[in-house]
Amino acid sequence: MSRLLLDVKVAVRTLLRARFVSGLAVVAFALGIGVTTAVFSIFNGVLLRPLTYPHPEELVAVYDTQPVPPARGC
Repeated sequence: MSRLLLDVKVAVRTLLRARFVSGLAVVAFALGIGVTTAVFSIFNGVLLRPLTYPHPEELVAVYDTQPVPPARGC
């Protein structure tokens, strides 16, 4: 247990000496966690949850495509 306490003391002293680097690491971790949470929330809401329609398997998308006109001249 004393070895663990010594390691914690050394870690705290090192972090206090390099405050800028420590703060930068905390900000990087916070941004990473925040972005990951936001992306998962969007992914979960859009792709994983079932649609809120009565019969989602009956939904159909209709597309209209226009033929490409032949090239003129040349």
